[in-house]
Amino acid sequence: MTYTNTTGAAKTIAAGLVFGRISATNLALPLKSDASDGSQFPVGVLMNESIVIAIAGTVTITVCITGKVNEDELIFENGTDTLATAISSRTLRDRLASDTAGIILVSEIQLTKSDNQ
Repeated sequence: MTYTNTTGAAKTIAAGLVFGRISATNLALPLKSDASDGSQFPVGVLMNESIVIAIAGTVTITVCITGKVNEDELIFENGTDTLATAISSRTLRDRLASDTAGIILVSEIQLTKSDNQ
């Protein structure tokens, strides 16, 4: 996925950040439940390590779209969204399972990193 930093300053995006995608442009954005451009629906979770993006920088990010993800490590950028936040009558917990290719939320950390076998 492509992410462009439009904040006007260098930005760090943390591992575990839940992403949406703008429908019209296919650009990734941190999920915000109050958006109406498509980015309110989860498409993946940033994997493994934080990324620093320069001012106006564009990077390709790798997001988890399927597999087991530790729900305790999820981050919602706006600070108010949670797994219980409802979007179009469905919680983000439910949307992560159905809107992605198959993220399974677990409450444990064993075998939730991409380098595990």
